[in-house]
Amino acid sequence: MRHSVGAREGGVPRPGRRSLLRGLAGGLAVTATAGAAGCRSEPADVDGSPVRVERGTLSAAGFTDAAWALARPEGEETVPLCLALHGQGGDHGMIIGAGGLELEDVLAGLLDEGAAPFAVAAIDGGDTYWHPREDGTDSGALVMKHLVPAVEEHGVDASTLGFIGWSMGGYGSLRLAGALGRSRVAAVAAVSPALWESWREVPDVAFDDEEDYEEHRVTGRQRDLRGIPVRIDCGESDFFYEAARDYAEGFESVETHFGPGDHTMDYWGEVAPAQLGWLGRHLTG
Repeated sequence: MRHSVGAREGGVPRPGRRSLLRGLAGGLAVTATAGAAGCRSEPADVDGSPVRVERGTLSAAGFTDAAWALARPEGEETVPLCLALHGQGGDHGMIIGAGGLELEDVLAGLLDEGAAPFAVAAIDGGDTYWHPREDGTDSGALVMKHLVPAVEEHGVDASTLGFIGWSMGGYGSLRLAGALGRSRVAAVAAVSPALWESWREVPDVAFDDEEDYEEHRVTGRQRDLRGIPVRIDCGESDFFYEAARDYAEGFESVETHFGPGDHTMDYWGEVAPAQLGWLGRHLTG
């Protein structure tokens, strides 16, 4: 159900910058997945899966051999694309591959249930918070200027995009979707998004300085997403819960799912099928 958010309830204590940074790093322990040189293809899970995974690497936007993966339906000439952004301490294997959220299997399940076909792509963006950094890296450009053209070679239509991201990637998804606007973005889902309401709360890893934060923050800029369906999921025990609720209140209309859960892969895995299904309906509807 799409609805306007209600009044803010009593909050939870906000963690300090250092405790937040430690919590982020600890909450995203996933097995790293090595990227292959060039590009290769493999079944998503077992023989007969309706999804195939393409893999490759990119050296661009300040990154060297950034591994990427594309989960796409078998037997489809061209399908729409959802871009998936990992959280701090993670990589593309947090999203596609054994030991992570395994969205290739989630996608296969949706297709088995009759969902319209679409693809999901992810790439290693480091801990750069999906925006340009003073060290010369720009993971946002890595996604839009390099990953998108690479996956278009595998039967993907990127004229209209979906976005989903977790924690750092939730912030990044909101930022990139807002920068592209409704003419290019079909929908965006932010899961436990890393959001801060002032520079004083921000961990050092997220932005280079206060000027960088002010230029690239998404809080207070909900209007950038006007006309784009937005979904926000966050567990009520998550240290970003209060900030996520405050952010949601800045929309005239937004879909929110707040309930039991923490800043963990277990919570994200539980809600991933509903989120991916929601994105697929907007991408293919």
